[in-house]
Amino acid sequence: MRSAHKESYHARRTIIISAVKATQVRSRWDPEEIVGMAREEARLSRQGASNMNEKLEAFMPARTREAIKARRRDKGYKAMVVSYCKEASSTHGTAVPSRLGTGRAGEKVTENANETIDGSEAELPPRSTTTRVVGTDSNGLPPRAGTMDGETRGGRGRLVPPKEKVTLVTGGPVPGSPPEQYRCEVEPPPRSEATRVAGAGSPRLPLKRNPRTSRTQTTTEGEVMMPPLRRTTRVVRTQTSTKGVMVKPPRELATRVAGGLTPRSPPGLGESAIGPPPRREATRVAEVVHEGGIEPLPEGNATRVAGAALPTSPPREAPHEVAGTAAGESCVTRPTPVWGIFTQTHPGDAQDIDIEEIPETDDWRAPIIEIILAQADEANVSPDLLQQVIHMPLGDYDNLQGLIDQDLLEFLPPVERPGQRRQHGPPRREARNARAQRKAQYSRIQALYKTSRSECARVVLAGQWKRVASNLPLSDQTAFWKPLMETASIEDRRSPPTDTNPQWDMVKPITTTEVIRHLRGLKDGAPGPDLRRKKDLTNLRVAALVCRFNIWLLTGIAPESFRHGETVLIPKTETSVEPKQFRPITMGPILCRLYHKILAERIEAGYTISERQKAFRKGDGLSDNTHILRSVISDRQTRCQATAIAFLDVSKAFDSVSHDSILLAAAAAGIPSPLVGYIRSLYQSPSTRLRVNGELSQEISVNRGVRQGDPLSPVLFNAVIDLALRHLDPSIGVPVGDEVLSCLAFADDLVLLAKTPRGLQSQYSTVEKALGLSGLTLNASKSATIRIDVLGKAKHWSCNPFDFLVSRGGEKIKALSICEGYRYLGNLVGAGRLAGTTLEILKQGVEELSRAPLKPEQRMYILRCHLLPSLLHQAVLGRLSKTTLDYMDKISRAAVRCWVKLPHDTPLGFFHAQCKDGGMGLPRLRWLIPLLRVKRMERLVGSSDSVVKAITELKNFQRDLRRWSEPISAFGIVLRSRRDIQRAMAECLYSSVDGHGLRGCNNTGYANRWMTSGTGLVSGRSYVNCVKIKGNLVHTALRASRGRPEASTRCDACRGVESLGHILQVCPRTHNTRCDRHDHVNQFLKTVLGKKGFSTREEPSIPTPAGIRRPDLVVWKENKCVVIDTTIVADNYSMDDAHQRKTEYYDKPAIRQWCHTETGIAATEVEFTACVLNWRGTPAARSVLELGRLGISKADWTIMSVRTLEWGAKSIACFRSSTAFFGHRAR
Repeated sequence: MRSAHKESYHARRTIIISAVKATQVRSRWDPEEIVGMAREEARLSRQGASNMNEKLEAFMPARTREAIKARRRDKGYKAMVVSYCKEASSTHGTAVPSRLGTGRAGEKVTENANETIDGSEAELPPRSTTTRVVGTDSNGLPPRAGTMDGETRGGRGRLVPPKEKVTLVTGGPVPGSPPEQYRCEVEPPPRSEATRVAGAGSPRLPLKRNPRTSRTQTTTEGEVMMPPLRRTTRVVRTQTSTKGVMVKPPRELATRVAGGLTPRSPPGLGESAIGPPPRREATRVAEVVHEGGIEPLPEGNATRVAGAALPTSPPREAPHEVAGTAAGESCVTRPTPVWGIFTQTHPGDAQDIDIEEIPETDDWRAPIIEIILAQADEANVSPDLLQQVIHMPLGDYDNLQGLIDQDLLEFLPPVERPGQRRQHGPPRREARNARAQRKAQYSRIQALYKTSRSECARVVLAGQWKRVASNLPLSDQTAFWKPLMETASIEDRRSPPTDTNPQWDMVKPITTTEVIRHLRGLKDGAPGPDLRRKKDLTNLRVAALVCRFNIWLLTGIAPESFRHGETVLIPKTETSVEPKQFRPITMGPILCRLYHKILAERIEAGYTISERQKAFRKGDGLSDNTHILRSVISDRQTRCQATAIAFLDVSKAFDSVSHDSILLAAAAAGIPSPLVGYIRSLYQSPSTRLRVNGELSQEISVNRGVRQGDPLSPVLFNAVIDLALRHLDPSIGVPVGDEVLSCLAFADDLVLLAKTPRGLQSQYSTVEKALGLSGLTLNASKSATIRIDVLGKAKHWSCNPFDFLVSRGGEKIKALSICEGYRYLGNLVGAGRLAGTTLEILKQGVEELSRAPLKPEQRMYILRCHLLPSLLHQAVLGRLSKTTLDYMDKISRAAVRCWVKLPHDTPLGFFHAQCKDGGMGLPRLRWLIPLLRVKRMERLVGSSDSVVKAITELKNFQRDLRRWSEPISAFGIVLRSRRDIQRAMAECLYSSVDGHGLRGCNNTGYANRWMTSGTGLVSGRSYVNCVKIKGNLVHTALRASRGRPEASTRCDACRGVESLGHILQVCPRTHNTRCDRHDHVNQFLKTVLGKKGFSTREEPSIPTPAGIRRPDLVVWKENKCVVIDTTIVADNYSMDDAHQRKTEYYDKPAIRQWCHTETGIAATEVEFTACVLNWRGTPAARSVLELGRLGISKADWTIMSVRTLEWGAKSIACFRSSTAFFGHRAR
């Protein structure tokens, strides 16, 4: 059965390759779809299913029934289905369904050459194996279908007597030969001849046995069945080249005939059939058939002929496939589709890859080769690389690394690095006086804010904005990092564990869907040494990426460019002044990051490491380890049980790990050998260059460590740490539920737990020694311990502050007192209840924002998008009270009130409502933190980790969960989600006097983005004024009279009630600025529509029976004419009603006729709309919808909203500065 399986595999390879060659070019189907549909049809056929098109349509809902029918009619697809049926028959012992097979109906095929359908041995000719060949009968006609019990029908119904040995020879007989030629014995040729015959010859034609293609078909009584004879002559394409130019060879030098002779073939087959090709041509000859047997052509010729000989014929322009050729018939040709490696040549190389030479591979390689061959043409892979990849299992590795590098260089060449700009003039002198220093600081911070907002936020919050960043020079950094990187790795001689099973799913073929998904999620970070970015990959064909990724996966060889990178040094602290206080981040090519991201996801999903390692894995590892550690400490204190805990710090962990340990750990984690080979290739002679202040160092060899910044590095480092933790004694630890908890790990942040100090010392020494084998060392000065002692009778526990843990070098590790804590995963952990530093960080951040040279909108942006989000981790996992959260909200509101100069009675909802609802978007920590905390705690309850599930059953955990789960209600809304908080804050805003006019603005909330985006659309002073008008927070007589009934509310210009709406909409003092506000909005609308290609006319005078009408704009383009009128209304007026009134006011027959006369557009095609906003800058929903059809975007509405508010501020300034009195209009 092993030989039958090999033959089945080889036949399937041949059929799939030929099918892809025949269908790839003219098909737009994904090769994966074709293979999947072929497998499904083969399965349904074996089950005898009916309504095949309907079932396949249900299997592939993305394809129509017509497309499926067209695909099923394709010959290559049919051959693929047959190949999968044969594969199943070799495994399950079933026959190929007759309607899918080739040949006559009812014929059954077995995979084993020596096995019949019923399992009996077939009677074979002596010393030979029969060869199944397809051709025509003696009359040049195809055979009739149908068989009888014990007999086989030949051409024209001729019967072959039963129980008679019949040898089948592919190809029909020479015209006029007697029927007895079918009964010819097969004799083995000499061993030195490597020949293959797939054609016809004279009687008693000597053949050579080919074990891969030999087939014997017998009936149940042991006789041989006659196969169908095809009438197809196939010409195999062979390319030759001279001096790098493709040369199309003569037909006689590149011919493969399967069945029958070419018309007008002479009876003599051997003497002048094929002449020797020129020496310059590197073609391949398989064999030449003639009457005396088979002779190989002279060496140096490589013309491959499979089948009958051809007469000498003139050269053809291109290889063709000859169909329907038999004796006496004319030759009809059609072009053969061009495909992949058969069309690209190099000087002097033979490009006719013999399909029969494709090696039989392991199961994991077969699907990858299918994907590579299916997409090689579209991927434009180098033919030499593809040929060696196919032959790789035979050991043909000679130039594989060079071919991979050359192919990648041609596929995605690196970008030339631009030269550095020369600085003209002398360097600027440092400012001496305070005013000049402040101007220099402002200029520097503003430039940084425009370049990188996140970096500006980091510098400001860290307090570094006062001075110029003093980066260390390149020479100092190189002097420190070069010896560290070039230090040779410690040789790890450990052998990997034998109890780990490789996870072969990690090396399954990389699919198109997988590449697209990871490409979309790829971050467009800083470019690597190739200076390529994400956009360069999105412009490539996905098939090209898929094909090359699978080639690298199959060969286990990394391109040379993947081993080189550029390293930037990121400061660890705000005051990093030494090289060791920087963290190296190595950036590789963008293509390497994409490929390694795919591999990292596969490894993370399949490798076997301890559940205690939570870093770089799916799930909330930070929450898991933090809650486990705190719950264990609290529970042990409650039960008065002694506990010893050690927090370990690994020195330069990512930069010091041994490369041997990486490979050893990868194998121990269940990564299969092909992927381990790729990792070995990746870490073979890697190098990097330091980039400091725009300068690059010389190339530095990286002899140890993993590359921080490479997606593959975290999973590999996890495997190394897990290899060290396997040496721990599992019996030493703290009992949690039914398990003993010995350690916690989050990358290199390790925690060891034990009941006694002696047990902790033993575990520490074990880990220290195991890490040392991988080149890692523990930093005793940055490690710490917690020791809880218990007085049994008194049932009292105490924290012992005396050092007890000693490192291998004799250095003692600090023991923490009851008032001290260790910062583990961003939170303070200790024996006492530590509140953390969240409140202090907020106070310090707000103070730095107030002092830094920033604009108000920039301060708002950094507070909302950087400072407050950075506190969520500590606030959720730390120990903060609800009172502290309320106090933090007050600090945030006080800072905003100071920056934007808001009154003290600003509504609470205006601070915390979302921007789209009209607020400033500050998170309400008092409501948000309990929801986030409960959500993360409830996620622990459903965890699959047994230790995590056990700590959720502890009393302390249950008490905290009940405490934070208390429901919160506000404005009649029970807060269960973020959306509930947003609704409650919006209702808080709309229920206030000042915020009532904002109700409904969430329908067009994008017009308010200027409030929180930190944009430079407005100046700092304009931002303050616009925010005040937006929230109705401007000082007026009506607002000042709140709480003071005796205060006057009268306007000193017209004696009306002085409100903000009165000033902006009614008061005669602001009439001119009010008109200017309208005109500027209208002018902006005209400008935008003009850029969209509209012809515009502003305020035309149109006579109507009711009088002169002057709409603000009449625009037209092609067959569209629109009349637009702009208006700005009060905030308590329905804007949809205002829009409707404007539309009805101008929609008159006289105006339609005027538009027809002026523009030539039919009167019935004229449309009427309006541009409506209120004085708070909120646009009408109908206006947004109708003007959007003309091309007015959301960004345009944002600008019109800001223009409305800015001119409102000018109206207020005009009102304050004017002394005009309109007593006759007083009310």
